[in-house]
Amino acid sequence: KGAISARVRHHGRAETRATILKAADCIYAEHGLAGARTEAIAAAAGVNKALLSYNFKSNAEVLKFIRYALFRNPEAREP
Repeated sequence: KGAISARVRHHGRAETRATILKAADCIYAEHGLAGARTEAIAAAAGVNKALLSYNFKSNAEVLKFIRYALFRNPEAREP
């Protein structure tokens, strides 16, 4: 638990996943699909790689959830 930020530790799984997805969306936008690394996503979300892997099996799964969220609510993306 030491590497997990206090902000995330007190949230439930849904909030943690949402935090990871928001961070991943920013990392993908900044570095592209080929440049996005799990270490960068974890750091941006304030979690460790183990927690990221617990919530999402792969970078591809993270991207799938981002796409699904945007499909359901295209206005959710900030300009």
